[in-house]
Amino acid sequence: MRLRSSRDIDALHRAAALAWAAVRRGLCAAQPGITTATVGALVRRTIVDAGALPAFEGYIPPQSATPFPGAACISVNEECVHAPPGPRVLEPGDLVTIDAGVQLDGWLGDVADSAVVPGADDDRARAHQALLHASRRALAAGIRACRPGARWHEVARAVRASAAFHDLTPLAGLAGHGVGRSLHEPPRAGYQTRPDDADDFLLLPGMVLTVEPVLARPPGVSLQAPDGLTVRTADGSPACHAERMVAVTRRGPRILGLSVGCSRRAGGL
Repeated sequence: MRLRSSRDIDALHRAAALAWAAVRRGLCAAQPGITTATVGALVRRTIVDAGALPAFEGYIPPQSATPFPGAACISVNEECVHAPPGPRVLEPGDLVTIDAGVQLDGWLGDVADSAVVPGADDDRARAHQALLHASRRALAAGIRACRPGARWHEVARAVRASAAFHDLTPLAGLAGHGVGRSLHEPPRAGYQTRPDDADDFLLLPGMVLTVEPVLARPPGVSLQAPDGLTVRTADGSPACHAERMVAVTRRGPRILGLSVGCSRRAGGL
């Protein structure tokens, strides 16, 4: 993995900030009766109006032969990741994840966040809200562990421990990754990594990678849908995906795309 200079990291921060703005705008638009295609179009317009390129359009994800048709993945309830925008209509209490990528001045931004569609106050909506909050806590635990000199298995262990406290588990097979000039760069950052695994690695200042656990109820088994893109939970239970770009610095982790104040506390996640 290439180590980035402070100037590089600032450029990646700007790309992440635009991706974050597009995701947040999409989540604000995720209201009852709206299709995921409408939300996706709004995300795309936010990216293009800022003079950037939607990095996901036409991208062929790993382990797939199908080019992605939209500017953002919009996954609902049992859809874990990589669901393309389409005719699915959002309902009150749905758990929606928007994952957007941008290319800005040759640098990539890749972030995701989730929200519960307003308008419901029932057990289903409350369960989705609890899953969302638990996912953010697991994400925060993983980011705090991204210290220079630590190994990735320590980050994965922190995520698993936080998830297990809420009776959740990271979905196997889904991982973070390096990000820079390309959308997916080494290393692969999985959440089942143990000490001495082949995919364990040392965290060094200048590394920029995504921290993005996808949590669901155990056993956390997923499968690919017939569209060749969407990944769903095998048992139909809801999943929640949160993703941040993190730069490893000598002072600790820096969350890219957020203000300095937000990046220093879990509440800013």
